[in-house]
Amino acid sequence: MIHALILVTYFGITSFTPTYIAISMGKSLAEAGLLFLVFPLSEILGGLVGGYMASRIGSKRVLMISLLSIFIGAVAIPFTKSEIYVVPILSMIGLMFRAAATTLPLIVVENTPRHILGAILGWYNSIGFVGASIGPYMFGYIADLHGFFLSYIALSFFPLMSIMLLRMFKTGYVAKNT
Repeated sequence: MIHALILVTYFGITSFTPTYIAISMGKSLAEAGLLFLVFPLSEILGGLVGGYMASRIGSKRVLMISLLSIFIGAVAIPFTKSEIYVVPILSMIGLMFRAAATTLPLIVVENTPRHILGAILGWYNSIGFVGASIGPYMFGYIADLHGFFLSYIALSFFPLMSIMLLRMFKTGYVAKNT
């Protein structure tokens, strides 16, 4: 479920943020795409950082920090009116999304009995595509009806819901007792 919520947020941000940049900052679509490029580029580093930090402080902590950072970034985006602010925010969000994407499968593995791990990982991947399908439509619809500001605020609630769900897991409990 957390995976779906994260991907709702991820694809919500990636699908309409370049358009938001173009409209709110008066940029061409090419300029907006160039500014948005920091998001996927920062994901390269995010995977490395997320994996390294998961080995040091634990995957659950890395995921919690990532989700909180994504929440803050999603709330901050509609307040940015200049590329001076949007570039660091998008860099942080990209870094944290990839750190989350690196650590979440670790949490699934740590909390799943070995005899059903393959099936659970299949569900994990499939439910992620539900989030990937819903995110762009849902937040695009909100943006059409009520504007980008409300859409980003609504989008920011999904990382918070993920944090609440994550707090219910005792990382490693199931795996150690099977």
